[in-house]
Amino acid sequence: MLTDLKRWNADGVVNLGDSVWGSLDPAGAAQRLMGLPSVRGNQDEIVDLDHPDLRGLTPEKQRWLNGLPLTLTGGDVLCCHGTPTSNTTYLLETVTPQGARSASSAEIRQRLAGLDVPVITCGHSHLPRTFQLPGGPLLINPGSVGMPAYDHDVPFLHVMEAGSPHARYAVLTQQAAGWKVEHVAVPYDWEGAAQRVAGVGRPDRAAWLQSGLVQKV
Repeated sequence: MLTDLKRWNADGVVNLGDSVWGSLDPAGAAQRLMGLPSVRGNQDEIVDLDHPDLRGLTPEKQRWLNGLPLTLTGGDVLCCHGTPTSNTTYLLETVTPQGARSASSAEIRQRLAGLDVPVITCGHSHLPRTFQLPGGPLLINPGSVGMPAYDHDVPFLHVMEAGSPHARYAVLTQQAAGWKVEHVAVPYDWEGAAQRVAGVGRPDRAAWLQSGLVQKV
């Protein structure tokens, strides 16, 4: 993804959190991301250095994770992981006992609590989306670089599925008519990544990496 990103000559790159969640190379990911402006994802708050998924993550890297802010603002753009006030709440999705669905405009407005900013970027759901809130900001979720699908049981059991295994990011360009949003899906060796994850005892995550779907294993 970082290699593909170079072709845009972007003015800046922001990492929207959950930097080391997964079973691949958390220490290497943290080392690469420490040079980027980043916000704190919900998974970044519960890093357990004794967990086998996070082997090699040094105290220095954990301090970096713990020190990340909830939001970053540059010009007209506010960056967050979940919502501007919570990194455990989806901005563009709502979870019900029946599963996850797209959030209504009223629900999104409530989560923004009257915040007045033209553009908000978020993560958390790992789903690439662009949504123009009527009378409000443009909302963008670029999707996930390294985990295109997952399941979760809080507050109710639900799944998030990007639908393909590509690494994803988004490019925002300010133009006279407004903001141009380009979602990018980058191919990479997801079969190799899946094999590595399966090799450390996570066949569920391996299936997610291979397909971008939540599959029973």
